[in-house]
Amino acid sequence: MTDQEAAVKLENHEGRIKTLEKNVIGLQDLIISVKELTISVRNLTETTDELKLGMKTMQEKDGNTWKEVKKYVITTLIGLVLEYLFSQLF
Repeated sequence: MTDQEAAVKLENHEGRIKTLEKNVIGLQDLIISVKELTISVRNLTETTDELKLGMKTMQEKDGNTWKEVKKYVITTLIGLVLEYLFSQLF
């Protein structure tokens, strides 16, 4: 192999090495992006879970409040009916 042939092969290898280095940098950037995305998804999942819990608590409060209102309305109506009946009897 002549010096000229060796130089050509060396240039080809240097070009391949530069291309591989660029690819490695691109892969490293991709890995960092995936890690950041994973963290974002995890945070979003935690936030969603907190929101679900908050909504469930609100729904339970609303349900309990509505039950209390119904109980008072029914009690009042029964009291009025009984008062009317007793006023008619006595």
